[in-house]
Amino acid sequence: MLGRVRQFLIHISGTFKRLDENYLVEHLDKEQLLLFLKLSKSDAQHSIRVAKAMEKHAPEELKYVYAGIGLFHDIGKTIRPLSVIEKVILVLVHAVMKDGLRKLVRFKSVESYLGHGRSGAEILEMRGIFYNTPWVRDVVRFHHDLPEHYSDDDEINSKFNKAMDSLKLADNDN
Repeated sequence: MLGRVRQFLIHISGTFKRLDENYLVEHLDKEQLLLFLKLSKSDAQHSIRVAKAMEKHAPEELKYVYAGIGLFHDIGKTIRPLSVIEKVILVLVHAVMKDGLRKLVRFKSVESYLGHGRSGAEILEMRGIFYNTPWVRDVVRFHHDLPEHYSDDDEINSKFNKAMDSLKLADNDN
């Protein structure tokens, strides 16, 4: 729970900082940047921190891909952004109810909180982002709900699992 308090404080302070525009321009084309800028400022700040953390620990040949995963992992939140109060309440309710929160998915805020990974992957797919690497969209899709089995292709499965591990660590730390 202390980690969540730390995240909350970082979230609040992020609303007062400028976005690292140089990092965004270096990693996103114009269309991707316009999509990214639909995130709330605090979610955008969070995503940049996650991207930088992932990129730092990525295999050399996947640094750019890992940065993209970090930048877009919460893009599904653009469909129904949550207020700070909603986020706090949902995090606390989720901590208490665990999987029982799924029973409340009819509420738009709960759907956004639980379903932003799926929504994000759909947004990326519709826009053709990571078109040639569907496993990357699936990291966004499943970043809070790791599937039991991802792929029968060992190489893709390995890339998916390593990226998932990296995203979970970076997301939780930032």
